Amino acid sequence: MWHIICRQFLPVCRSLERQPRPMSIGEECTIPPPLPGTSVVLYKTMQQKIQTFFNTCLRRIYKIRWQEKIRNEDLWERAGQEPVAKQILRRKWGWIGRTLRKPASSITRQALTWNPQGKRKRGRPRNSWRRDTEAELKQQGTNWTGMARTAQNRVRWRGVVDGLCSTRSDGQMNE
Repeated sequence: MWHIICRQFLPVCRSLERQPRPMSIGEECTIPPPLPGTSVVLYKTMQQKIQTFFNTCLRRIYKIRWQEKIRNEDLWERAGQEPVAKQILRRKWGWIGRTLRKPASSITRQALTWNPQGKRKRGRPRNSWRRDTEAELKQQGTNWTGMARTAQNRVRWRGVVDGLCSTRSDGQMNE
């Protein structure tokens, strides 16, 4: 999967190098939130690879050579970026908020609360997207019904998303 991401975004990174003024890489390289039911889990190793790729692109855009010792945090501050893990969390919870504000007849709203029936394979159950999301909710001391009520008010929802994204350390994702 890493080679697909690299092949897809490298031309964008190279084209950004030629721009006369530095651009935000977040505008050009977007990471869409995973859809519910697709058990997409971003493991720590994959998150590190994506973060490394973004850092490499930023260093190319700003023409920072390897001899210059610049911390990643300073690089993100210069570019006006935040770590990839935070961006993914923020976009995921933004998508959940938009979906929870939709009418109950909406297919995406139904997919968000859908509980598949049937037997699972043997062995340790894999973490699904929903289980990871529920774990994040439990960390905040809330549940889906409370979040559905909160999502109706956009201002309060932004506060909840900021709280969810700031409680976890920057480099921490699913192990």
